[in-house]
Amino acid sequence: MGHTELIPHLFRSEFQRIVAVLCRHYGIGFLDEAEDIASSTFLAALETWPYEGVPPSPVGWLHTVARNKAINGWKRRDLFRRKIRPELSKHYHDPEQEIQIDLSEDTIRDSQLRMIFSVCDPALSPEVQVALALRILCGFSVVEIASAFLATPEAIEKRIQRGKERLRSGKGLAEVVGPSLILERSPAVMATLYLLFNEGYHATSGVTPVRKELCLEAMRMTMMLLEGPWSIVAEAKALFALMCFQASRLGARIMPFAVPISLDEQDPALWDHALITQGAWWMKESAEGNELSRYHLEAMIAWKHVQGVPAKDKWKDILVLYDRLLAFGSNPVLELNRLYVLAKVSGREVALAASSSIDPRDDPYRHSLLAWLKEESDPGKSRIHLEQAIASARNPMDRMLLCRRLDHLGGHDR
Repeated sequence: MGHTELIPHLFRSEFQRIVAVLCRHYGIGFLDEAEDIASSTFLAALETWPYEGVPPSPVGWLHTVARNKAINGWKRRDLFRRKIRPELSKHYHDPEQEIQIDLSEDTIRDSQLRMIFSVCDPALSPEVQVALALRILCGFSVVEIASAFLATPEAIEKRIQRGKERLRSGKGLAEVVGPSLILERSPAVMATLYLLFNEGYHATSGVTPVRKELCLEAMRMTMMLLEGPWSIVAEAKALFALMCFQASRLGARIMPFAVPISLDEQDPALWDHALITQGAWWMKESAEGNELSRYHLEAMIAWKHVQGVPAKDKWKDILVLYDRLLAFGSNPVLELNRLYVLAKVSGREVALAASSSIDPRDDPYRHSLLAWLKEESDPGKSRIHLEQAIASARNPMDRMLLCRRLDHLGGHDR
């Protein structure tokens, strides 16, 4: 792999590793400087590798350059404090201790775990947590994050800055351990990783309905929790099982030219059965004890979809699981999904009668479902709902799928 392909690949994996270690070493208040050091390290690679060639150990080269930049920068600041502002010196560590910046794999993994729990501060809104996770933990640019969430770069930058201000005023990386704090922040950590995976699985923007790199980042960070030395609750195992089941179908969700495929049209031969097996193992592991979370129920629903059981039995079981899931709290997406399953079990007319209680907001998924429910009984209204879904769809590939349905409906009309 040449430097033109290698450097972007390493940026995605090593940027956040460098930032996490530097923040653990110098404190969370060093976050902006840590990001600047990581960025300038990759800039140095861009300036050096094309002429001197890719080093034998590219990751080791990046870590060495980042470490040297951090140490040299600290020495310059220490010199300034001692010569110009000696009264500030008492607020900083002994400079002799700053030479030991450990970028070993164990320290990197531990630093990343601490960073996950720092970013997922319950005092931050879910939107800010996800933006911080993508920026700090995944190395995404502000423009990429804005594209993922249909926001302006300026709005995303404000979210990130608000989050960073909170991080600076809260607990540092070295303090976000211990059973009580882990228990307190676990729900926020799970929710952030869940939202990150879902954004990849159902991309809200871009040229494809799937952003696989987001799914992989969410799975990578969830696996870090499972492999970490800290006590992890069973719902983390259930969450990873859910991700495995969903990710197993990524290869079957997209036709050539990035055309999305609905679940009913997917070819099971294209599913990743190794991931399904892995998900089943983690689901079994998550069942130990008495804990039952929404992630357990969603994993069981995803498991039913990839099991290959008779359709009638499958939908009945899934309807029961959705009813149990609603007990954890309702939301429009959950209600729409349950309505679809109800139609599979009891027929579209029954589901249509139940749809009056659904939030009537102008949502593409709501219009898409109503169009499907009315497809046989009232093709005219079905067409109207499809047109409204197309008009409000956020992803161009979603619009393509809806347009295919509209063409199909037109064929039935004729």
